[in-house]
Parts: sequence; structure tokens; C-alpha cells
Amino acid sequence: MKNCFYRGVKINIFLCFILVIGNLMGQDSAVSNSFIIESQVYPNWNNDEYKPALKLRLVLKESHVLRSNLSISNQKTYREIFSNTGPSDGVGSVENIYQFFSFTFGYEHLTNYNRISVYNGFEGVFGVGRDHTYGSRTDSSSFVADLNYNTKVPLQHIGLKVFSGLDFNITPNLYVGTEIGMLLLKTQRKTGTNQVLDESSTTSNDVTTSISSSSSTNLSFSGIGCIRIGWRFTKK
Repeated sequence: MKNCFYRGVKINIFLCFILVIGNLMGQDSAVSNSFIIESQVYPNWNNDEYKPALKLRLVLKESHVLRSNLSISNQKTYREIFSNTGPSDGVGSVENIYQFFSFTFGYEHLTNYNRISVYNGFEGVFGVGRDHTYGSRTDSSSFVADLNYNTKVPLQHIGLKVFSGLDFNITPNLYVGTEIGMLLLKTQRKTGTNQVLDESSTTSNDVTTSISSSSSTNLSFSGIGCIRIGWRFTKK
């Protein structure tokens, strides 16, 4: 049932894009197009996390905009584990690497009020990533001098976002803005591996097992705290 639902969502998104593009292509093209490059910052002060993003916007008409968004999330954590008798007798470590690359494609309806532009729209969200953990001289909780391990899990997500935002035009080309939306997102943790390397073992010093896949679906706010800075390139 869930697979049918998400298949239907993807088909509906595709049909909407076809209808929008077909309608725009059939309109008068006398108005010059403008191409916009925008940088977005999503600060997370609690985790000291920075998520850079690059957005491309193509203004087909004064009020019709196609957009594509690229973003990268990169988080790394590291901790050390001492021997029971102290660090002088041995130190282990655990490092976790979480990386995600996300791509979106969507449509905006834009309304201009002097130096302020307001827009509403929707976009499809797609992404891939990884969640890896590397343990050196530890079983993740205690120091073990001759034990190493790693877990590797590929990630994937797909979703739909509806949003509203505004731009303040500092000059005819330069603007700043913000955006907020609602995001329906399904995240999949695909089948991964867990490898244990035990140098003290004479029979099974390299054991690799599979990690079963799982998925979750969430509806949440998106873009809160987003700061957007863009430059508009126009045809004369």
C-alpha cells in the first residue's frame, strides 16, 4: 500500500511539471527571461552544524519560476575510549560519518510588490547518502586492544515539499530573503554491513554480517531559520 502511494505521488508530481511547463511554453515569450543563482544557509546553533546549499531559479515569466536546489549535509563525530587502567595503557576511538546529498526540482508562483517579492510553490525532493561508523581498538563501549569494526549503511530519501517565501531586493540584481515550508519525507536505510576484525581470533578474525533495511516517513516544517542571498542575471 505504501509503495503504491509513493508511486502515485511521483507520477502526480511529474504530471504537474508537464502541465506547468506546457502552459508556460504556450504563452507569449516577449518578456525577457532572468536566471538567478542563490546561496542558502541553514544555521543550527545547538549542533554547530552548517548546511550549505545552492539554488538555481529560472524566471520564465514575471510570475512563473522553475527552481532546482542542491544541498549537502556533512556531520562527523569522534570520541575516545580509555583502557580501564587509564589512557597510558591504551586508547580506542569511534568515528561516525553522516553525509547526505539532496536534489530538488520545483515550481514557484511569484508576486512582486515594489522591492519585495512573495512566492509560493512546491518541489520534489530526492537524496542519497551514507551513515558510516569506524571503531578502532574498541567494541564501541569498552577498550579492546586487538579489535576493530566498521558499519556502513547507504541512505536514500524521497519527498514532496510545499513552501512560501519572500525576497527583499537590495538592488535590481541583488536580494536577500527567507523561506518556510512543510516537507513530507520518506527516508530509507538500505541494507548495510557490519564488519568485525578480531586480531586475537585464530578462527574468525574477519566477520561481516548484514544490517537489515528500515524506513521512516515524517511530516515536518522545513527551512526555518533559512537565510537566502541571490543574484539575478537578466537579459537586456
